[in-house]
Amino acid sequence: MPFDPSQPADHSPLESVVMRDQLNALNDDIQTRATNAALASAIENTSANTNAVTTLDMNPEVDYDPNQLLLIIQKLNELILTARR
Repeated sequence: MPFDPSQPADHSPLESVVMRDQLNALNDDIQTRATNAALASAIENTSANTNAVTTLDMNPEVDYDPNQLLLIIQKLNELILTARR
């Protein structure tokens, strides 16, 4: 029996058979959707999403350098936008 969101009806007496069927239908649906293999497949290479972002190879300036700060901001934005894909 597939899950029926209209069961049990409002203000109807609760019957164990109806409730059990509903819970079993929900359990069956969950089991077919969420498997360890499906989860592993979905997240397998998610950390590789940011591989295209190169490292910011520079040493910090002794004095404040607005150009260096701008480079850091641009690199951070690149990382954030790449991670959203």
